Amino acid sequence: AKAKGRVVNLATGFLNSFPVDVADVAVRTKKFAGLNQYGQAKQAAVMMTVEQSKRSNDGVTYVSLHPGIIVGTRFGGGQPKWQQAIGGPFMRAVGLGCTLDEAVAKFHQAAFADVPSGSYLVKSHVTALPKQVNDEIVRAKVWTLIETLASGASSATKAA
Repeated sequence: AKAKGRVVNLATGFLNSFPVDVADVAVRTKKFAGLNQYGQAKQAAVMMTVEQSKRSNDGVTYVSLHPGIIVGTRFGGGQPKWQQAIGGPFMRAVGLGCTLDEAVAKFHQAAFADVPSGSYLVKSHVTALPKQVNDEIVRAKVWTLIETLASGASSATKAA
């Protein structure tokens, strides 16, 4: 019997601004800026979600969700207090931010609504995949890198 369930990976928006350079991530030749590194990690997570969907035949649905910027969380926590005070209302006013309750509702939809496996949801709507996520070669490289890193981590754990 096949399993039933759903994996929801949290992503971010604007992923087309954060292309993943798999070779550089693997050898770590560059110093990454915080937002760039965050964006690439989220882009890789969406790629992994799509690959899980394509590679599995286990009855599990795999989706990625960008709920929006959750106002009141640690996002922007490194900014001065005055920027934090106006940042949240501004993000909500321009449609980029949401409350924690709104984010929970979006996560609930991603977890339980009838959406196809491999979907990328932005604010509760199935949205076109970011450009680089559609590149099967890059997705395969990301998958291989994740497998390599995971097997190295499990080897290190066994050795400890």
